[in-house]
Order: sequence, then C-alpha cells, then structure tokens
Amino acid sequence: MRTRRSRPRAIASAALAAAAVVLLSGCGLIEAAITGYELPPVRDADSQEIVEGGQTHVLNVRIGDCLGGITNDDVIDQIDVVPCDEPHEFEVMHEFDLTGDAYPEVEAMDEITIEECDAAFAEFVGIAWEDSVLDWYSVAPTETSWNEVGDRVVQCFVFDPAGQVTGSLADAGI
Repeated sequence: MRTRRSRPRAIASAALAAAAVVLLSGCGLIEAAITGYELPPVRDADSQEIVEGGQTHVLNVRIGDCLGGITNDDVIDQIDVVPCDEPHEFEVMHEFDLTGDAYPEVEAMDEITIEECDAAFAEFVGIAWEDSVLDWYSVAPTETSWNEVGDRVVQCFVFDPAGQVTGSLADAGI
C-alpha cells in the first residue's frame, strides 16, 4: 500500500506540512504486482525509455517514465505508463529511500519529502517550484507496505495542473 501526498500551493509553511493522503495501491497485492501484469510497458533496450505503453505496479516506474493518469480510487494495484511523446498526466522526476527501522511520523515524512521533491523539481524542471506553473505529487510507503514488504521508496511526480501534456517536462523551465 502506498500513499499519495499533494504539494499544496500555499505560502504558510504550516500549510505545506498538511498534505492530503490518498491510498494508491493494494495492500496484499504488492509483492505479486511488482512482478508485472499482462500488458507490461515495452522499454527501449538501450535508453530504457517506454516505447509502448502498458500497465505496471507503481513500484516499477522509473525516473523519466510518463504516467497516463492516476485515478482517485482508494486502492489501485496497477498504473498506466505511456511513452512521453503521448498525452500524459504525470512524469516521475525523482525517487529516494527513507531510512530507519521504524515507520516515520507523518510530519517527519512530509518534511523530508518536501525537501527532496522541491530540490528535485528545480533540478528536473529547471525552475524552482515556487516560480513554476507546474506542481508535484509524492507517493510514499504506508505503514503496512513498510512493515510487510520493506517498502522505503518515495517517488516524486511532476504534473501540469492545467491538464495533460505531451513530451517530457524535464528542463521545461515553466
């Protein structure tokens, strides 16, 4: 199970720490889902870029992958990935591992996620988050996935709140 946190557009730092939580993946299906689905994406052998879309588990996406969309359902066991030259909603811009043995408190996880994703946003997009029209979501482990499958990965997805984009948002500078 993974949670999604939204980077709110707010000035006060207290509001930044109050990100909404939405469940993104099925609890008992993580281990099976990581192994793939009937329609896995096809990657270029050299660049590893997706050349033919498909479905995969959220833990299988890589930096630079473009996502066809994420539903607002409470539980998702797969995610659509597409070539970045096709319309898409999100692009994976960064990922990092949380450390420690105990599942972090929400405030601590939010703090490190904001620090990591903001820095990655500026590097990936080419402009600071505060100055950009783009935004980001983070996807983080839940306590269940932390304890049951050792999930420590936080992923940062960049997106345009105005809607779908075609092409990568890397170095977009907007």
